[in-house]
Amino acid sequence: MHFWRMQTRQEIDYFEDRDGTLQAFEFKYRNAKAKAPKIFLESHPASGFRAITKENIFDLSG
Repeated sequence: MHFWRMQTRQEIDYFEDRDGTLQAFEFKYRNAKAKAPKIFLESHPASGFRAITKENIFDLSG
């Protein structure tokens, strides 16, 4: 289990290597808009990002 955080408080709650591609996840209780930090996307341009909320937590397959 991994997380990513900068000293500027930008963070990714969880990330994993899935078939050679870095997948990043942000967990939110409310259905709020979440974006991957710009510096993360610049450092890992081929990565995927997904916000997980109580509404979509069971849709994680795939």
